[in-house]
This record gives sequence, structure tokens and C-alpha cells, in this order.
Amino acid sequence: MTTSNCREPADEASPVFPPRLNYWVVLNGQRVQYSGTEPTAALKLATDSPQRLAGSLAFDGARAGGPEVALEFDAPLLKEMAKAR
Repeated sequence: MTTSNCREPADEASPVFPPRLNYWVVLNGQRVQYSGTEPTAALKLATDSPQRLAGSLAFDGARAGGPEVALEFDAPLLKEMAKAR
């Protein structure tokens, strides 16, 4: 994720996502690996602030041999990035 449209340090940053989310899953001591993409609609953010990121990620890649994912997260952000790559 990258941020844009920050006019002041106190402004909330709006995430800018590519058209799809890339993911990589590694299981069983790296014996099983799977990577894929999902539409950005799979990620729903409830809180998006410089201090906290909360929401959910849900998708079902089983038809293509991938994982079924349904998770919720609520994470404090420990470091504010001064610039994006």
C-alpha cells in the first residue's frame, strides 16, 4: 500500500491500491507455496488512519487450487513512513 494526498502531517492518508491485490501463501515448512491476485474489493478497510489500520480480507481461491481466506485485522501502526518507494 502507498499513501497519497497528504497535505499536512495530521491529514489521514488515503491508500492507493493497484487494480489487484497480490498475495503469496507458504505452508508446511515452505513445501507448499501458492501465489495469486484478487480484486481490491476483497479488502475492506474499517479504519484507515496514520495510527491504526483495521478491516477485513476475504476471498476464495479454491477453484484455482488456492486458499480460502477470511480474516479480520485491527493493527496499530508503529512507524509513520516519511516517503513511499
